Amino acid sequence: MEDSQIILLLRSKPADGLYEIIKKYRGFVATITGRILCGDEQDIEECINDTFLSVWKAFGNENHQIVNLKGYLACAARNTAINRYRQLSKRNVINIDDIDLADESDILLEFENKNNAIALQELIAAMDEPDREIFIRIYFLFEKIRNIAARTGLDEIQVKNRLYRGRQKLRKQLEERNDLDKTI
Repeated sequence: MEDSQIILLLRSKPADGLYEIIKKYRGFVATITGRILCGDEQDIEECINDTFLSVWKAFGNENHQIVNLKGYLACAARNTAINRYRQLSKRNVINIDDIDLADESDILLEFENKNNAIALQELIAAMDEPDREIFIRIYFLFEKIRNIAARTGLDEIQVKNRLYRGRQKLRKQLEERNDLDKTI
């Protein structure tokens, strides 16, 4: 079924339209959410369901105009997965019963890695465009450099150079943050 037909079906018979969207795009949405969440299948499944629910709600608003259904789904899946990832990382608390006190270095390393991941997300969010988009597409959505180049209007060499310079800048900023944390 064509996207335009699915959109019309969503407007006239929302339950049937939702069924057709899920049938056609479930794998696509699962790929996007799975790449971002990379973890528990239950979290990925909930994220997929939340994505389709948000699309269904969006079509309940008669003023809402969606022209590109696949693009809208990709954006909704990505945003839902990123929000879920943020929720999960906030809830990621170390349970005292799970700690093996004999191996304290592993605990410290795990804690440091989680702090670095949070700091890295903040630093990427603060990047200017198109660097932020390039980093998100390469490291969170796992897109290929040639696809990113085509999407951003840059050539592949420019994308690679921006990635290299961005990684150097992020490494320096992370080191500065870690040095700051050690002095506090």
